[in-house]
Amino acid sequence: MKNICRLMTLVLVLSTLLVCFSACGTDGEDPSNTTVITTADEGGETGDGATTTEDRSVSKLPDKDWGGDSYSVLGRDGGVHVQFYNHEIAADTLNGEVVNDAVYTRNEMIKTKYNIIVQKTLRSDVYATADLLYKSGDDLYDLVIYVPKYAQMHAEQGFLSDLTTVPHVNLNHIAWNDYANEQLTVMGRLYYTTSDFLIQDKSRTYIILYNRGLLRSFEEYSDLYIEDWVESGEWTLEKAAQLVSDFSYEVDGIDGHNENDAFGLTLEGPNSFATLLIGAGFRFSTVEDGVPKFVGVDEKIISIIDKTLAFAGDRTMAMYDGEWPASPTLTWCDGRSLLFCSFPSVFESSLNKYCNFEFGILPFPKYDTAQEKYYTHINIGYGSFFAIPMIAENQEFCGFGLEVLTEFSTDTTLEAFYETKCKLQDVYDQRCADMLDLVFENVVYDIAAICNYGGLYDHIATTVITMNMNVYQRLYNKTIDQAQIELDEMLASYSA
Repeated sequence: MKNICRLMTLVLVLSTLLVCFSACGTDGEDPSNTTVITTADEGGETGDGATTTEDRSVSKLPDKDWGGDSYSVLGRDGGVHVQFYNHEIAADTLNGEVVNDAVYTRNEMIKTKYNIIVQKTLRSDVYATADLLYKSGDDLYDLVIYVPKYAQMHAEQGFLSDLTTVPHVNLNHIAWNDYANEQLTVMGRLYYTTSDFLIQDKSRTYIILYNRGLLRSFEEYSDLYIEDWVESGEWTLEKAAQLVSDFSYEVDGIDGHNENDAFGLTLEGPNSFATLLIGAGFRFSTVEDGVPKFVGVDEKIISIIDKTLAFAGDRTMAMYDGEWPASPTLTWCDGRSLLFCSFPSVFESSLNKYCNFEFGILPFPKYDTAQEKYYTHINIGYGSFFAIPMIAENQEFCGFGLEVLTEFSTDTTLEAFYETKCKLQDVYDQRCADMLDLVFENVVYDIAAICNYGGLYDHIATTVITMNMNVYQRLYNKTIDQAQIELDEMLASYSA
C-alpha cells in the first residue's frame, strides 16, 4: 500500500490549489530560475558591459484588464479515449477531481486578475477544422492544440505565427520548456512547442513500467530493484535484454509461444520500438546552428538497432499491441510480463482498474554505461503541441493569453497533474516518483521523426520492427534523397 505520509501530502497539495494568488512563479534562489544577462557598456559596444541575473520566474506581463474578452482555444476531443482529450484548457465546474479542479481554479484566477475568460472548443479532427478556417479566412481561435505532425504541416504552409515575435510571449520564463524550444526552433523561428500549460503531451510521453513482484519471484532477482541499476547508470540495453529473455517462458503448456504465455516485454505498439532506440541514443536528425540535419547511419546506429531487435523484435519475448487478440496492457496487468512500454495516461485508462501488484517506473535503457543521460520520446501520433494561428487578428491578445496560461499553469494544473496525480495518486511509491522525474529530464523532440521526412521514422517504427531485420541502412540509402528534398522544402518555407 502507498505510504500514509504521501496521502497527507496529497491533502496539502489539494488545499493549495484552491488559494488564488496574484502572481505566478516561485520565489527563492534556485539557479535554474535565473539567467545571466550582459548589458552593453557605456560606449554602446557589447562584451564589456555589466553582468546581471534575471529571475526567470518573475512575470513580465503588464497589469491589464481585457474587459471580459474570451480567449478561445481549439483542442482535441478524444471520444471514448480519455487519454487523447485536451482537458487542460477549461473546466465547467469543480467536481473533486484534482486536475479538473486545478483547471477551473487557474481559469478563475486568470479571470480575476486579467478579466480574460478561457473557453474551449474540442473537435475530433483539429487539423481539418483549423485547415478549413485558415483557408476560408475565419478568425475563430486564439490558440490551437495540434497532434505534432499536423502542427508542422500548418507551419510549413504559413498558417502559424512565429512565437518568437508574438507580443507578450516570454520564452525565457521558467514555465516554458527550454529543451523543447531548443529542438523545435528552426532558423530562429518557433511555430509550435509546449510549456507548463499542456498536460496531454506529458501524459503521452513514453515511460516503462515493471512488475516488481514478478521480478522478485525469480531467485536470482529476489533482492533487486531495477531502479538501483538506473541510479548507478547500469540500466542499459544489455541489462534489458537479459531481463526480457529471463522472463519470457511458457505458461499454458501448449507448444509454441502464444498470447497466454509470459513475455519479458510488452509494448503499446511499434512506436515503442522507436522510443527504445531513441532512449539508447538513436537520432534521425539534430539541429546545428538552428538548421536540422540528418544524422545518417554509422556503426553506432546499426549497433543500437541490432541490440534492441535482439530482444524487442523477438515475438517469443516481446508482445506488440495489435499482433495478438490479447492487449499488452492486460497481459502486463495479468502478471505475465515484466516490462511494459507505455505512458502516464495508462493509469487513467486502465491501470488503476486492473493492476493489483507492486510496480516500478523506469526510463528507457541506455546504449551502454558510457551514455551520460536517459532519454525518452514524445508520442508523435497522439501527443500535443500548441500554436497561434497567423490569421488571428489580435496577435497581442493571442500572445498575452498564451503567456498567462503558461505562467499560471505551473503551480496549478501542472502541479495537480504531475506532482499530485502522477506522483502521489497513480504511482506505487516515492521511487516511482523519482523515476518519473528522471524520465522527464530529457524528452527528445526530433524534427525529422515528427515530420517523417522520406519515411525515415516509418522505416524504424514500422518496417524494421515488423520484419525483425536491421534493414535501416538500405532503407535510409534508398530514401535519404527524398528526405533531404522534403527538409529543404521545409527550410525554404521557413525563410519565405
